Amino acid sequence: MAQAPYEPVNSSSKQIRLLVLHGASKSTDPIVCVLSTASLGSNPRFEALSYTWGDKKNQKHIVLNGDTFLVRENVEDALRRLRYTNKLRILWVDAICVNQRDDIEKNEQVLLMRQIYESAERVCIWLGEPTDASHLGVKCIQSNRWSLSMGWYQWKLERKFGKLTLPARESFTSSVALQNWSNLVEEQDIGEVKELLARPWWYRAWIIQEAVVARKLILICGSNVMDWDNIETTIKNSGRTRDAVIRVFGMAVNEKDVFPDSIYRIISSFRNKWANKKWDISIYELLYEYRRLECSLAHDRLYAFLGLASTVTKAGIHPDYTLPAAEIYRKFARTTITKLGTLDILNCTREWRGIQSPEASSVTYSLIDQARYHDIHAVITDGPGTKPRRGWARLPHGWERFQSGKCCYYLDHSTGERQEKSPLERSAAIPAQYYADQRFCPKGCFKAQEGGPNRQAAEREAFMVMPSWVPNWAARTSLDPAPLLDWSGESPHYWAPGRSSRATVSDLNISSTDITLEGFVFDHIEFLTEPWHPTSDIPPFSRKGINVLESWEAAATVEFEDCPYAPTISRREALWRTMIADKAGEGAAPADDGLYVETWYDHVGWLPEVPDFTSKGIWETGSLASDKPRSIESKMVEHYSDLLSKTPAFMGYIANNNVLTITKFTFSQGQKVRKKYGEYICQVPYWYM
Repeated sequence: MAQAPYEPVNSSSKQIRLLVLHGASKSTDPIVCVLSTASLGSNPRFEALSYTWGDKKNQKHIVLNGDTFLVRENVEDALRRLRYTNKLRILWVDAICVNQRDDIEKNEQVLLMRQIYESAERVCIWLGEPTDASHLGVKCIQSNRWSLSMGWYQWKLERKFGKLTLPARESFTSSVALQNWSNLVEEQDIGEVKELLARPWWYRAWIIQEAVVARKLILICGSNVMDWDNIETTIKNSGRTRDAVIRVFGMAVNEKDVFPDSIYRIISSFRNKWANKKWDISIYELLYEYRRLECSLAHDRLYAFLGLASTVTKAGIHPDYTLPAAEIYRKFARTTITKLGTLDILNCTREWRGIQSPEASSVTYSLIDQARYHDIHAVITDGPGTKPRRGWARLPHGWERFQSGKCCYYLDHSTGERQEKSPLERSAAIPAQYYADQRFCPKGCFKAQEGGPNRQAAEREAFMVMPSWVPNWAARTSLDPAPLLDWSGESPHYWAPGRSSRATVSDLNISSTDITLEGFVFDHIEFLTEPWHPTSDIPPFSRKGINVLESWEAAATVEFEDCPYAPTISRREALWRTMIADKAGEGAAPADDGLYVETWYDHVGWLPEVPDFTSKGIWETGSLASDKPRSIESKMVEHYSDLLSKTPAFMGYIANNNVLTITKFTFSQGQKVRKKYGEYICQVPYWYM
């Protein structure tokens, strides 16, 4: 076997290689292609492939320039699906068009990546081969809604895997059973759309640049093609969007109900900004927020975003694959400080190193995959005094359910025991679970396309030895706090020494691991409280019951002599302004906005219990979904109004206006208070971290 002979390309003249993919009449025919050289300046016609590289252990042969050439299985799958039957197709595929054995060429070609994807007639997103059930999601996206063709695929799935819902005679025996049936039907239909949006492609670092700058995007799953914009329409039509889930103050009550479309929405938003030339996303924001995305090389957690940030390339930051990733991160941090004259990058060194990050569970939205870890006809109970019924119950650890047609058996992986009856067959009635909890795979189990545990934990440990002033772009945990700075806009929102000053790096640096900055002592930290680690991505609706945060308020509001805030503002006001990262001067929040933070403190316990929808009937679910959010919001407005009524400004307003005017004002304030409170509680908890 010989590797394809790569002819040199002149990257400085914007030369690239294009892959000419030959057609084939049979899908099993060998993949044949040749490389040709083109200049981006001559506007060549081609399509660019966006995909995940996949496991390097699984490699396949193709014919390239007459010789056999090894590519990873995911590339081979994509090329086999992309080729036409009787004509050529011109593509750009980085794994083939860039000589991956030549680090110098990679350094140069990476700088052209943005222009390559901008120049492509369209970008083809390869999601991978279809699963048994993915046709449901594909057809739903293609038609923007449920269609008759989906019914055909559902029938075929039931023939192969059996019916995953209970028979009608059991599904309609009670309101709770009917709600359970409704949840399963919805999960079966729209779950496959969610599964397509959770494929590995969505968690790859390079996709941000590749998708954002593309003229046109299509998604390909097997032989099926979907338009990018159809996803938005499908989500709206599905009824399970951010606008349809149960929301309080504009936020979902249960994060398990939120549609997993965050990356899609981010890319779509970025695409609009890029197309309208309103790009104001900071390189720091991109690097920090998307550390959770995957890449084959740790270098690419930085290089994948350089094309979207002209400021850093102008500062002389260019790809260099010849150096270790840790050294690249050090050089990047030092260069941004010295060349850009700002210490903003220090705000990104916010990895939490104190305790072990909780292990995340693999999530599957496909009802067929969920059924592998459940007895779907178990005896369950909705609580004391209720009649047992049949429904889904999670199997004991190590057990898995297999079904083919009408045949079903259970396998204990720890012993190898196989049996036809469920291990739960003779168990007492098992407490019912919220249907969304079915999506979490057992510990140690992963979807086939994930292939195993995330690499980030290992990468995180490998980079822990870096200097404290160098951000670790290689990995993140759910415990890492959000950055304190707001990088939107052309100029910084926070700049302690003033806009005319620049950060100065001293010449006294001893080694590459040290950095010495010139400055002065501003203050001393005398006391630290315990840290707070949120357990959900949804901010708490109030501080009620969060003891750590209550201790912070107690520590920060202790009065003492020579307080630097006195007599301008109180320590309590200084605290809430600090928590929202308030600005000085004209950008400062109105003093009255402190009432929103005081309301969030919830000293009186105004927040009622958030509803639990487990074991609720179809009518009770509908009632809770409409009434409970209104009740929570009304309680908040009531407490806010009580605090407002005790302020001198409001007392003066009452004294100087008649009852009708006051009533109109109070009525008009309700919706405004709800909206603004929602904005504040999205801010306050995460400035705490």
